[in-house]
Amino acid sequence: MNILYLSKLNRYKKIALTLAKYGFEDIVARLQSVYPFKIPAKKASNIPKDTYKRIRLVLEELGPTFVKFGQILSLRTDLIPVQLTQELSLLQDRVEGEQYEVIVKHLEKSLQKKVDEVFSYVNPTPLAAGSIAQVHEAVLKKEHTRVAIKIQRPNIEHIIKTDLKILEEIANAIHGKIEFLKVYSLPEIVQEIKKMILNELDFKREVRNIKIATNNFKNDKRFYLPKVFDKYSTKDIIVMEKLEGLSLKSAIPKMDFKTRKKIAHQLLDIFIKQVFEYGFFHADPHPGNIFILKNNRISLLDWGMTGRISNLIKFKLIDLVEGVVKKDIDQVMDVILFLTYQPLSYDLISLSLEVQDIMDEYYSVPLKDIDMGKMLLEVTNILHKYKMRIRPEIAVLNKAFITSEGSGRLLYPEVDVIAELKPYVKKLVLKKMSPLNLYSEFRKGLISLSLLKNYPKKIDRLLDKLEQNQLSIGFEHRRLEGLIKTLDRITNRLTLGLITASMIIGSSMIITTKIPPLISGYPALGLIGYVFSAFLGGWIILDILKKKKF
Repeated sequence: MNILYLSKLNRYKKIALTLAKYGFEDIVARLQSVYPFKIPAKKASNIPKDTYKRIRLVLEELGPTFVKFGQILSLRTDLIPVQLTQELSLLQDRVEGEQYEVIVKHLEKSLQKKVDEVFSYVNPTPLAAGSIAQVHEAVLKKEHTRVAIKIQRPNIEHIIKTDLKILEEIANAIHGKIEFLKVYSLPEIVQEIKKMILNELDFKREVRNIKIATNNFKNDKRFYLPKVFDKYSTKDIIVMEKLEGLSLKSAIPKMDFKTRKKIAHQLLDIFIKQVFEYGFFHADPHPGNIFILKNNRISLLDWGMTGRISNLIKFKLIDLVEGVVKKDIDQVMDVILFLTYQPLSYDLISLSLEVQDIMDEYYSVPLKDIDMGKMLLEVTNILHKYKMRIRPEIAVLNKAFITSEGSGRLLYPEVDVIAELKPYVKKLVLKKMSPLNLYSEFRKGLISLSLLKNYPKKIDRLLDKLEQNQLSIGFEHRRLEGLIKTLDRITNRLTLGLITASMIIGSSMIITTKIPPLISGYPALGLIGYVFSAFLGGWIILDILKKKKF
């Protein structure tokens, strides 16, 4: 038997055992139709009743691919319920670092050089170890610079791609067949997250993201990103300047109240600036990714996941903030409908009333006390209820904003998000109404009008062809076999009915003529016609009753 098949089968068994352990036997039953194997019912003792918590525990137990899958999925409030994204945000990379000898071999393979040719020192103990990569402190030999080497775990790309393939098969096997999962498009979710995971595996993309953010904030002394050494960085290695500082959680106990308040404002302002000024932002600014450097400068680590928004989206978000501040439900709903994909039918009035109800909760609350993150979560929950899907880039921004606000409130619980937004709202409103932007919009309108000027000619040509019987329409039918069969059955019954009626009328006319031969004084031909008509009529009636088609 193929070794790869056996390896895949073993992985399936591990996944099925873990699912059974945490009470997902219905999913296991579906998996056994894909790969037939017996799974002993071994539930974990005292498993949580909360389904979302059990999902998190399954992902944690299944290792790197599933942990990363859950972490990325936690950013996508457009794909899954908000409560599940909050639970998945708790996923932790509980992994031991790879042995130093293995890391050295992998380094040399990627660099195509001996480690001691590039580094004068590499700390064998990792500074951090995650599901995909680990970080080692080192000193560059030529530059005499202290650096941090972020290196992927050996063979991790193959492991992740194999697991993703299995996830695709699982999603296809159980899609629409498990009651509590029916509302989600599992194959679509797997494809979306697969794309993000594979992007994160390419460290060249992360290097590019760091450079974009560095350039955006080159004149901002509050924010600093490490220098990347391109000539030593590859698809699976990033060599960057080693930052001297502390993670946010470690730094908080060492700060006084005034410093915490100042950094909270800086942190939120930096995130808002990323979004509304540059349209390019760090997608997961949780406390573990925030570093506080000397002189209280802020740095963000792990730029594998980022988000982008266009100027049009920025303007719509400003309209949303303005609508919330003015308590204008019509303006808020206009923006919501623009930023979401709606089902074919939904109750707009009920949706508006529910959004209005959320806004009313904050009606008497001072602007500085409005919890924007909580409000966004509540609105997202309602959109899920009405089966409305948020645009993907907005979902990533939504989660990033909530995470950033949470990190800010960790420092200073009374941070005023609206106040931080105001300068950017004002700037964008001015930009939207600036002569340059208005001219640009006017020019686009003129281009549209110039395109419209050809329409009368096209319509005229169309009418000429119609008048001369030269107009033909190509028609291709799809999946009409059922309709064709139905029409055939109707036509056949109608034809038999007409024949039966004609025979009855003809037989009645013959009966009155006394044409021989006679049976009991009646023409035999007329009587035969009656009998045959009765047979056909009876057959049609029985067929209709049998199929219950009236």
